[in-house]
Amino acid sequence: MEVNIKESLHQDMASLMRKELEEVGFDTSAISDENVPIKYFTVVLRLIEKKPRAIYKSKDFSCPSNLVRGLSILESKIKSGESLFPHQSKSIARLSSEDKMLYAWSIYHFHLGESIDSSGFITRTGPILFAFITDDAVYMIDIKSHGSWSDKGLIQILYNNWPSLLDSWKVNGTSEVNFDSEAITQLRRSNINTIITLDDGSCFMGPGLGFTTAGTPAEATLKVNNIKHHIDRFLRDLQKDPVAFLKTSYSDEDINHISSFDFDLHIEVLDQNKIAAVDKNSGIYQVLFEQKKFLKDKI
Repeated sequence: MEVNIKESLHQDMASLMRKELEEVGFDTSAISDENVPIKYFTVVLRLIEKKPRAIYKSKDFSCPSNLVRGLSILESKIKSGESLFPHQSKSIARLSSEDKMLYAWSIYHFHLGESIDSSGFITRTGPILFAFITDDAVYMIDIKSHGSWSDKGLIQILYNNWPSLLDSWKVNGTSEVNFDSEAITQLRRSNINTIITLDDGSCFMGPGLGFTTAGTPAEATLKVNNIKHHIDRFLRDLQKDPVAFLKTSYSDEDINHISSFDFDLHIEVLDQNKIAAVDKNSGIYQVLFEQKKFLKDKI
């Protein structure tokens, strides 16, 4: 059987992601279709799903008296599952910005103001909260000065208080180089990931997947590549043997009489967030993967 394939699957996925970004207020006008997916999953990584979480504080935790009320406001939102977006960096609203501390260490930071300003964010504070977040808990590490993005002390506190959170990132053996906070800062500027050596000699990869040589989060890159892989594999399989795809709508007898078939494929979102490749000519479709809308539950 001769198979001719016309398709816009990758472009359609980029369009879906662009639409979702714009629906929650991001300006994508300067972003090419090629770069939309990495920007989309970067935003997914930086935002925090709205859901109730428990709060744990390290034994090193200390809150200045002038920030107690702001911290209380944030804690209330964490416990009730409200959006934490207003407490995050204003740079998060710009798709061109990056957060290498988050990418490398999976540590978020929050401002502790008491009111929302005209931009929709909480009033900015000099000292800010650094926290590690899981699906069901917020581990408050400490309140430190704005700009402590490479402070190894944050990882040390995390390790001293909740070592199990770092178990999967432990590196066997010892490192010949022990980078201090200033060295980590300099290496990040060149998009270089580092192993962290703590006070007892234990070594860890940062409890995030780090960043690429382009400065983008490796986790987002993996997700983009996974989608590309699903689409490309589907197209290769269809070109090689379209019978399995055709059998969803055609009988074996009908297929035996088809000498050539022209596919015109596009992406559609089916029920339960299933992403499907659909042939415009016949209506035949195949689910490629599931992709829920991430952003509407975070802002």
